[in-house]
Amino acid sequence: MKRWSTTRAEEKAISVTSKVVVSLVKTIKDPSYAAVYADNCFTSIGLAKCLRSEYGCRYVGTARENRVGQPPIKSVKEMRKKTTQRGTLGYVSSDGILVARWRENRIITILSTDVGVEPMGTVERYDRAQKEKVPIP
Repeated sequence: MKRWSTTRAEEKAISVTSKVVVSLVKTIKDPSYAAVYADNCFTSIGLAKCLRSEYGCRYVGTARENRVGQPPIKSVKEMRKKTTQRGTLGYVSSDGILVARWRENRIITILSTDVGVEPMGTVERYDRAQKEKVPIP
């Protein structure tokens, strides 16, 4: 059985789960026309950089807090506090990579080289205190 190996420098710096995504991107005929969407098991800053620089591929994924470094936005711990309202959004963009953190029922962190935060809208969510649906930014 032949083992999968990487040759590019950025590919060597990424995690094993991220290498799975890279191996799948290698099967795409022209990755520069593709966008990859993944969950937090695969997402990391290293993967987003690797796909963008080595393959020209765009990437969007939910992310775990420990895989996005320490961007200058509210931490998950701070956003869990009751003083942080539902619908609070914090984001930062650097080197073409966006990290956004949003408080809904849970804290959601998204990493993207494909999309931004605009346009913003509202969603209807049920509020237990008011016992009705309320708009959340």
